[in-house]
Amino acid sequence: MTRTLLLSLLAFSLGACDKGSDSAGTSAGTSPVGGACSADADCLSGLTCSTSDPGGLCTKSCKSDADCGTGGICNSESECYAGCTTNADCRASEGYVCIKTEAEPFCDTK
Repeated sequence: MTRTLLLSLLAFSLGACDKGSDSAGTSAGTSPVGGACSADADCLSGLTCSTSDPGGLCTKSCKSDADCGTGGICNSESECYAGCTTNADCRASEGYVCIKTEAEPFCDTK
């Protein structure tokens, strides 16, 4: 019986960890800055989904690159985008390219 109880608890614990949650207890997605999304819940905690971009785009307002997390770039519009060095770093199949008109290149549509 103890073994069955332990296995049940383990299965419950693993199932509760599928997406995680933010500090408010709401479901947090797995898509990072620049990642695809269809709703805010698809994005990592603290990010919002811009559905006006092709395939959706997880982003947030920023003042510096540090606000955007690992690999994120704060552009001149004070929005976080995924950093890049070439078009291959971006979601090219959805129309994203590496924009190199600012100090730090980032993925966006043309």
